[in-house]
Amino acid sequence: MWFILIIAIMLADLVTKFAAFRLLRTKGTLTLIKGLIDLEYVENTGAAFGILQGKSYYLGIFSIVVSFALIIFMLIEKKRNPKKRFFSYTLAMIIGGALANGIERVYHNYVTDFFKFAFINFPVFNVADSFITVGGILLCLILLFDKEIEL
Repeated sequence: MWFILIIAIMLADLVTKFAAFRLLRTKGTLTLIKGLIDLEYVENTGAAFGILQGKSYYLGIFSIVVSFALIIFMLIEKKRNPKKRFFSYTLAMIIGGALANGIERVYHNYVTDFFKFAFINFPVFNVADSFITVGGILLCLILLFDKEIEL
């Protein structure tokens, strides 16, 4: 099931980025939920919070390599603890998002971002970023509280 989750995340990211390209590229900012979330098309050539601008290709290669390392780690951990499905799904969220952004970075030399919080000054982000963030938070909680998971 974790493999299906990775593919689903990648497809959801691809579809939403394509929609953002088609609908937002020439229109500017659109309000999705007034005062909360706007839609704004951005081609991000850097990493989170605008760091490493212009290094998108290398960031893409790094994302793909790390994703495969995480898959190997997940497979090893599944052998040790086959009942840890939530752990596998958490890693799948991170892997799916990282692969989606990594492949886009290598192919386009940028990542398409389009969600923008209207109420704070925060970087524009995408579906893959959301899964990476949520997966990362869940992974931290698992590693803090589940003593059976070993790094």
